[in-house]
Amino acid sequence: MSAQVEKPIIPSSAIAVEAASGRSDALEASKSYRVWVVAFLAIGFLPLLSWHFYELLKRPHYQFALLIPVAAWLLSIGEAEQEKSAGTWRNRWLIGSLVPISLIGLGLATNLWSPWLAAVSFFIMLPALIWLLGGMAKLNQWFRGWVLCWMMIPLPFGLDEDLIVNLRTITTRLTSSVLDQFQLLHLQYGNVIEVPGKQLFIADACSGIHSLYVLLAAALFIGLWLSRGIIHILLLLAGAFFLVILENVSRLFLIVAMLKYQVDLSVGIEHMILGGSLFVASLLILISLDQLILFITTSKKSETQAAWFKWNGTKTKEFVPQRLEKNTFRFFTIGAVAAGLLGIIQIYKSHGEVPDFAGLSYEEIDLPEFGLQGLPKTIAGFERADYKTIARVPGDPFGQASQQWTYEKDGVTILLAIDYPYNGIHDLCVCYSNIGWAINEKRILTEEEVRVLNPEASNPIAVGKLSRDLYGHGLLAFSFFDLQGNSSAVIKELAEQSIQPGFEGRFGNKNQKGKKYSLSPPFIEIQILARHSDLVDPHQEQELLKFFIEARKLLTKLCLDELKDR
Repeated sequence: MSAQVEKPIIPSSAIAVEAASGRSDALEASKSYRVWVVAFLAIGFLPLLSWHFYELLKRPHYQFALLIPVAAWLLSIGEAEQEKSAGTWRNRWLIGSLVPISLIGLGLATNLWSPWLAAVSFFIMLPALIWLLGGMAKLNQWFRGWVLCWMMIPLPFGLDEDLIVNLRTITTRLTSSVLDQFQLLHLQYGNVIEVPGKQLFIADACSGIHSLYVLLAAALFIGLWLSRGIIHILLLLAGAFFLVILENVSRLFLIVAMLKYQVDLSVGIEHMILGGSLFVASLLILISLDQLILFITTSKKSETQAAWFKWNGTKTKEFVPQRLEKNTFRFFTIGAVAAGLLGIIQIYKSHGEVPDFAGLSYEEIDLPEFGLQGLPKTIAGFERADYKTIARVPGDPFGQASQQWTYEKDGVTILLAIDYPYNGIHDLCVCYSNIGWAINEKRILTEEEVRVLNPEASNPIAVGKLSRDLYGHGLLAFSFFDLQGNSSAVIKELAEQSIQPGFEGRFGNKNQKGKKYSLSPPFIEIQILARHSDLVDPHQEQELLKFFIEARKLLTKLCLDELKDR
């Protein structure tokens, strides 16, 4: 009879420890996998996303976007709710569907080279990335921050800029009406309010329009921070919009009213104090408006209204990742590979060019006064007559600083000016249209057309034929250059018309990779405004353009030599 071999008895506690250890190893592997997949999915968006934020930060209306990530993090602080397993599959398929939608958008954005569309696609995928890292509990915790992040997406088709332009017109008319009620002498035309001895152009910085998107973001943050309901937040946003108009009108009214007492609030430190004070007042009114809406609607910070995504569960600050099924692993892995390939295609299409974020923090241009003798007494047959300088508020469409020379010949008066600094491409036709001039004709002279006028010149010139009651007729010519001497000229309306119609024309970025405009801010703009009582005939136009080309060459060299020596 064979001897029986006794099996060793393993304590149940040891089995439990071994099982726990195995689960811990699997858990660590799962967490590592999640991080890698999220990294590859995000990297696929990175090239176009970086261009989106570069273009965003170049625009003063959206420079507050730097604070959005911090505000989103503040909204995410708090306890998370662990999800119930019953809703796991439903939530998984709902969140997982965002991945292919987002990747389709990224594919279109890559093909069209549209940073805007890539940013929209990224924010669509963001809930899926948060879910992958932390499940529904983490998504519930970050949901309010994700909503706030959409403030970094401008309205499409240039609607945000159109809104700003319309607000200028509304601001001008309302301010004029208020000044009439207080019997303050003024003249309103275009987007200008003129008082004795002072012209107030309703510029972005001067009228406080910059605060529009900032206050809208602040209203959304307040509503999300206090966990208000959707209707409450929409009312708060509408109130912020009208509050911006009130702030703009108040600013201009105070500037005009204080001029009676020889106090100019439109320039210098006084202007900054006025703007800051009104903005702080607007924020306080916004908080009061929130309480007023709360009182009127008798809304309460109830559990139903507090969370837009709500799961019952145990609150915890610790995240225990949920085990992913094989199909979920494969699904996200395929998505990560697709995003990585699209990222490689974006790098190939951009030829390795990256946004110049360092150029966004450029130093302001500070040129000395060149004086009357700074330019020759005669240029292209026109005689020098006068010289003056003008200081304006930062962000003024005509430049914070201007140096202007006057030249005359045969009844034609030319205002020759350098205006600076500009942090983006600038269209003077828009400025002159806003102060009452009618633009009857506008065009861009190509390099070939410029060479016909002067064989030694080639940089393009923007040209507009103007007219205005009591002012006569005029010819406007302008271009701008950067600190490297690169020059260009843009007329916004013509640039928009040149964009091909359809989906690609609307969403594609035609200035991709800097092929068309390789200039880097800050810019200096050179312009002439030639005025005459009669229409400018073709012969006079050629003479004036030759004058502009020669004057542009002299002023460009004068400015670059001065800046190079510093």
